[in-house]
Amino acid sequence: MNKEQAFNFIENMYQDLLINFDVTKIEEYFSEDYFQITDGKKYNLIELTQSVKKLPLQLNAIYISDFKDIVFENNKIVIRCLATKDMKSGEKEQLGLVAIFEFGTNNKISRLWENTFPLSDK
Repeated sequence: MNKEQAFNFIENMYQDLLINFDVTKIEEYFSEDYFQITDGKKYNLIELTQSVKKLPLQLNAIYISDFKDIVFENNKIVIRCLATKDMKSGEKEQLGLVAIFEFGTNNKISRLWENTFPLSDK
């Protein structure tokens, strides 16, 4: 997988999971041994699936935009970007996001290290 393929893969994953909330797509993007650490909390594939299922209860969507930095080397892509949570309440919350995705031998995401930080007073 090259940089462009990896970036397109991540963009498609964000579209399917964070905008469309399509949990049936999880197995297309993530390996069975997947784990992530987000803001210090560890999740496995089951916990990720449960989390995505809960998103539509609170959110209309999470939009990932304004990609600031993209670095690709070997089987990892690092992305720094903005995320906007479009809440059911009508509020919008902006976050900064830095994520390191590692691809396994099956070209699916096997690891994710992610840090978010608020860009507003909320």
